Amino acid sequence: MKGLKWWLWIVGAFYLIEGGGTALLRLADPESAAAIWTATGQPGVLDPIAVQAVLVPGLFASLSWLVLGVLMVYFARAPERAGMLVIVVVALELFAWMPLDIVGLANGWPAARAVMLMFIHLAIAIGGILALRATRTVQPAAARATS
Repeated sequence: MKGLKWWLWIVGAFYLIEGGGTALLRLADPESAAAIWTATGQPGVLDPIAVQAVLVPGLFASLSWLVLGVLMVYFARAPERAGMLVIVVVALELFAWMPLDIVGLANGWPAARAVMLMFIHLAIAIGGILALRATRTVQPAAARATS
């Protein structure tokens, strides 16, 4: 259970930092925030309409990270109840963020950036699967010991 607790704390804190940071950047410097999601990654390249077109869906990602981060930190106190949350986070990492990285790579993101993001998403997903799996194999034995 300790592994799952640590995973929830670490990934939850990472999501809070990422979500909060991108939300604040959106308010402080919209052009730089929009540039993060483009192939160039350079602020000042996008016109104001393109900035808004990028920032609107980007706000959803920032708020999603914040919500998931809060939930993960909350459930780190009771990791035995966090199974579905872990499954949701792993599914998002593998079936939403990984495809985004692949599409970004195909659309001009620098390879180093895309590969680094893919590595992060895989590490979070694999870590969550392993932590959840470890609790599932330990839990029945612990339940028998208390009976």
